[in-house]
Amino acid sequence: MQLKISLQPLKNEFAKKEGIFKTLYSLYPDLRGYSEAELLDYFEIQTLEALHQHLQNIQKNHAPQLDNGELQGSSLCNCTDSKGQPKDLYETEAYAHREINAIMVHAKTKLSVYPCPSGCGWHLTKR
Repeated sequence: MQLKISLQPLKNEFAKKEGIFKTLYSLYPDLRGYSEAELLDYFEIQTLEALHQHLQNIQKNHAPQLDNGELQGSSLCNCTDSKGQPKDLYETEAYAHREINAIMVHAKTKLSVYPCPSGCGWHLTKR
């Protein structure tokens, strides 16, 4: 019985980490191959708790705003790539530029950043 009690905090910490990474990968699918240290460096933060807070802010800022049950403006990004797949969305222009730098290490594709037409953030383009 003592062993189960002492492992519970570890289980809770693991579940919390799993939730943070699940949220992160749903918002930034291209970051799946990054280690925990690389992710913290990518977002320029020191702890997983800070990353968790950052992700919550992103979700809050990109959630549809309801006024009397109606959506205010176009707060959801519907942008798609040439294959019809949803485009990756970056919260800030700086994050988009960091992604370009990371991609250019592995590929020789010329990319640029542009604002989402729906005002949701920033996208990358090959044009």
